[in-house]
Amino acid sequence: MSKILLTGGTGLIGSRLASMLQSAGHEVTVVSRNPTKVHGYPAIGWDELSNGAMEGTEILIHLAGAGIADERWTPKRKEIIIKSRSETAAQLMAAAKAMKTPLKQVLAASAIGIYGMVTNDHWYTEEDQPHDGFVAQTTRIWEESTTKFREELKIPTAQIRIGVVLAKESGALPKIAGPVKFGAGAALGNGKQWIPWVHIEDICQVFMWALKEGKDGIYNGVAPLPVTNDEMNKVIAKVLGRPYFLPNAPAFVIRAVFGELAQLVLEGSRVSAEKVQQEGFQFQYPNLELALKEIYQK
Repeated sequence: MSKILLTGGTGLIGSRLASMLQSAGHEVTVVSRNPTKVHGYPAIGWDELSNGAMEGTEILIHLAGAGIADERWTPKRKEIIIKSRSETAAQLMAAAKAMKTPLKQVLAASAIGIYGMVTNDHWYTEEDQPHDGFVAQTTRIWEESTTKFREELKIPTAQIRIGVVLAKESGALPKIAGPVKFGAGAALGNGKQWIPWVHIEDICQVFMWALKEGKDGIYNGVAPLPVTNDEMNKVIAKVLGRPYFLPNAPAFVIRAVFGELAQLVLEGSRVSAEKVQQEGFQFQYPNLELALKEIYQK
């Protein structure tokens, strides 16, 4: 078992992943801006990294980053989103360079947003080039900051491009399902935009698999069967036993409310899970109805 340093350990993915790692016998330490608020695991502050706090760590799992959909994309918010990824990676890189015993592996979060918010029939794979736009360019900078572990320190680095994570209590699902629960569910815009979703258990298992197998490279962390926005709303309504009949919510209204951030819900790319499957990963929740039944009916 390994000594693991985990950033973003209090977030949606990080908190579940920390529990999985601990259950598997790993020794987990969380890096946090508020280490006194971390419960269940040893925790250190980011400022401690420069004082040798990473020494002895064998595996680094870097998930930290400001929520891209938490607030409107003002110029200040965009700067925070980018710096929360690139600057934290730079801190970790500096600490890794100073270690007497080098890291064995790095697992780093990335996002399917690197493919852009493009609604078409193309299956986006790890071989596709970064798209234009704020989300894609932010993700490109994010990946470049963690690629340095591989290129400069020769440490195997698995970069997981995470899709829309489905969980009951937080993340995207409560926001999507909220209107449906009250009988007011409706597709957004034309409803044809893709949602490359993944169950919380499966995305955490992708990280566990990458750790166990010593993976190095880029992997899409999405379920094998993406759905459109309209399809997702219909399946949520079916699983919750709610009606689904209202007309689509007009795109211009959504843009008026959310500004540039609206592209996250009005556009979406179809992303392939073929690479992780070909290399041996098996999804527990490969289709949406199965995933939602586990979430809502357990």
